[in-house]
Amino acid sequence: AAKAACARAAWARDAERPAWSVGLKRVLAFPPLIAVVLAGVLAILGVELPSSCELFLEPLAQANRPLVLLALGLVAKFRLTRTQLRALGALLTLRYSVSLAVALAFVLLTGSPAAMAEWGVARPALACALLMPVPSVLVEYAGSHGNDAPLAAAAASSSMLLSFGFLCVVAASAHATAPLSALPTALASALAVTLLVGSLLAGALVPRKMRLEQRSPPASG
Repeated sequence: AAKAACARAAWARDAERPAWSVGLKRVLAFPPLIAVVLAGVLAILGVELPSSCELFLEPLAQANRPLVLLALGLVAKFRLTRTQLRALGALLTLRYSVSLAVALAFVLLTGSPAAMAEWGVARPALACALLMPVPSVLVEYAGSHGNDAPLAAAAASSSMLLSFGFLCVVAASAHATAPLSALPTALASALAVTLLVGSLLAGALVPRKMRLEQRSPPASG
């Protein structure tokens, strides 16, 4: 009861503040972000951690990924409603179609021999960076802001599988033995398939009420 009262009081205080200040405060107070900033500052300054600190932090770093996957599994809700599935399909279609389009544009712009010699492995590396899955921190943000946390967990979980497939395509098409046209062709094909599947899902997952409204004839005046 005390925890619930404290949570309600915190929500009330946040409701009185501007939305941007509440969001900024939560982002800046996020422990992984603080850790990344501190690590970057130490790397820039050339400060090395003592061996005792490394022995303490190494098990935590190794446990990070399994704990994130465990948290996703606990929050994930695989029996989503039709509306949630439609939103999930729209989110993933938008994310990957934009990422594939940007990656394809970059690969085409750097397709000349001179540009390829200058950029080298940056061409497939940028494509891989753009095709990374939905970050798991989205689940924490959705829960803290009162949004659909199961939908966010489903987006993070399903995007891991999709990103794995896209990364395999990029790795195969960017192999040294592959022709130069393999990478842009693979990205263009993946973009077309993504848009096609996304449009089919959007049509198939239309809510039944909306379908009935579209099929029913307009009332005559």
